[in-house]
Amino acid sequence: MSFSEQWQEHKGEASMRLNGVPEYIVHADDLGRIGHDAYQLFNGMDGAGKHAEAGSEAAATALKGGDFETGRTLGMMDAVRRRHLPAR
Repeated sequence: MSFSEQWQEHKGEASMRLNGVPEYIVHADDLGRIGHDAYQLFNGMDGAGKHAEAGSEAAATALKGGDFETGRTLGMMDAVRRRHLPAR
């Protein structure tokens, strides 16, 4: 098999691993508990963080009104968050 053929084969395998479902299997109780806690934290952040959305928008508007660069940046970050994070 030529280098080019091997390269294409390995690129295909890597692409399948990156684009498919990750296979993170660990057989250690301690790591399982940490993973479970991280999963709960991740899922709880969305609901718990929504209450700050209106406050952040108001702060961005007020800061922009006062010609503070922080207000523009805060507004931009909110727009980026909305564009890249899926709505639940």
